[in-house]
Amino acid sequence: NEKYGDSFIRAQARNDGHKRMSVDYVANKIYRYINKKHPRAEIIIGRQYKLAYNISKLFPKDLYLHFANKVAGGDKKGNTK
Repeated sequence: NEKYGDSFIRAQARNDGHKRMSVDYVANKIYRYINKKHPRAEIIIGRQYKLAYNISKLFPKDLYLHFANKVAGGDKKGNTK
């Protein structure tokens, strides 16, 4: 949409060639979570995403988003390159 423009396409292009989680792996994780006796409302799959989530809890949201955007290669307006 207009808000994100081509940033999604650029992010996909930067990620090409990198190892990704398989669909079966993610589906299995989700299946196991939803079949738990007391599933949590939110699940995070993948070590790097768990790390980012835990770091995000340590800082104010604006500060975390500022640094996360820098790591992702974004500009001052929040657009990724």
